[in-house]
Amino acid sequence: MRSESSAMRSPRKPEAVAGATRQETVGAVLNGALPTASAALSTMLGVMELAMRKSASFLIVLCMASVALRGAEVAIGTTSAVPGAMVQVEVSFNSMGDQLSGLQFDLSYDQAVLMLASATIGAAADSAGKTLSTSVLGPGSDRFLIAGFNQNPIGDGTVAVLNFQVAGSAPDGAVVLQFSNATGADQGGQSTDLATSDGSITVMQDIGPPDAVANLIFAQYANGQTGETLNRTRIILRNNSDQSDSGSINFLDSSGMPAPVPVGGVSSDSIDFNIGPFGVFVVETDGSGDLVIGPIEVISDRGQDSRLEGTEVFELLGNFVSVASAAPVTAQQAFVSFGPEENTGVALFNPDPAESAELEFVLFDDLGQERARADLTLPARRQQAVFVNDALLFETFFSVNSEFTGTLNVFSDRPIALLGLLQRSGSGALIVVPASLSTAPRN
Repeated sequence: MRSESSAMRSPRKPEAVAGATRQETVGAVLNGALPTASAALSTMLGVMELAMRKSASFLIVLCMASVALRGAEVAIGTTSAVPGAMVQVEVSFNSMGDQLSGLQFDLSYDQAVLMLASATIGAAADSAGKTLSTSVLGPGSDRFLIAGFNQNPIGDGTVAVLNFQVAGSAPDGAVVLQFSNATGADQGGQSTDLATSDGSITVMQDIGPPDAVANLIFAQYANGQTGETLNRTRIILRNNSDQSDSGSINFLDSSGMPAPVPVGGVSSDSIDFNIGPFGVFVVETDGSGDLVIGPIEVISDRGQDSRLEGTEVFELLGNFVSVASAAPVTAQQAFVSFGPEENTGVALFNPDPAESAELEFVLFDDLGQERARADLTLPARRQQAVFVNDALLFETFFSVNSEFTGTLNVFSDRPIALLGLLQRSGSGALIVVPASLSTAPRN
């Protein structure tokens, strides 16, 4: 996976930190790693250690609606693996505008299924001159300290990359990667609690391709609570045929695995539908429980003879927005607006059952001039939701361009589904920016 920035630095080997307490962790960094640090910086890190305690950008429909209620966040990814495999997950940071120069968090998991094999510094933390230190707190529990002898704020993006070894005898099921004691320190040494978003690794004996090709795809849905607010998604199917149609609506998580969501008080990852000629079928998630996001695939029993059309309606923090289904294509374009009033995000889904998609993003300004490029690898059956100014896309460009309008042109070597949305600052209101099949020249 590559972003617009130049060649990535070689990952730094994490420094082992003996001891289980926070004081011992910071003491090892201060006294062992950099013994010549100035007293002022030592004081800053000491305050950071006393401060440090709770998650991913883009969780509610590009996580855009949740931004209004939350501060700086750390989140860990969700993925799947077979028994005996080595699997990688990333810890991401979204500053939400906070200038934090150090982060610390604990992570727990089922040691009978997973073992932390290695941890390396992520690109966002590395570029701020930070290092990653780890210590074992107990079976299935580790502490991570991201800090440096400088006051550079940590930018949005990946702050740590974790590799887990899955036990060869691991049973099927999801293993939760759970945060605790997540804290940050600003440049003045003041503490702040971090919001968190737990991840998971789902173990399956055989991760194979789906049995049928989806007739309709929605690149993003969301269900779950944010504080006291219920966030839900309504799916509307229309059968524009003189024959009945039946099939299933399938909810996936961002790693392409089935994701149970509550509908009518019952959690299920698949909802059956049966629609008469020229009829309509409507179903809405309850909005309760933990936040779940990912794509939706609608599969008709009629296969390619189906004449289904679909729309989904998001209800997020009291705001409503409707989105049409997204047909997977290899070239598409979305409007981009970035500035104090709003930001633009996209959700991308690769429905291919076996092959990764290689994506190229080309950013054009309002005068039709190319301004930046970025590359991204989207594995089979995976979904990625990202703001245009995130590290995966154009973080460097937007760090020096505070206001921008133009187009995002997305090219891929295999068909992908795309959803574009604008988020208004403050209110969190969402505006759809539908993808078009016309693009600027790729060159």
